[in-house]
Amino acid sequence: MRGTHNERPDLDLFARVKQWEWEKWHHRFGLAGEGQADVIEQLLQRSPGVVLDVGFGPNGRHVVNLAKLSGFVIAVDKYIEALRRARTDGPMPPNVAFLAGNASGLPW
Repeated sequence: MRGTHNERPDLDLFARVKQWEWEKWHHRFGLAGEGQADVIEQLLQRSPGVVLDVGFGPNGRHVVNLAKLSGFVIAVDKYIEALRRARTDGPMPPNVAFLAGNASGLPW
């Protein structure tokens, strides 16, 4: 059948790589949509203070990106497995602390 993606698997791979690159750039601080990650980066460049990342996700990749631009990152997640994975998946910058918790339990 002419015109199917099975005919050119390299095009399908190219599309997946482009999508991955887009997601990697626009979601570099977590689930920020298009343009939101740019705003987060601009704010942190102007004022690299303490960042609270609540619900940081299945690993610490986004936390590392935040730590590069922040003075300190407090990463909170209610899932113990996410905390374990983030602490053991790779080197973590010294300006990061992981805590178990829920957003509704925060004191502010």
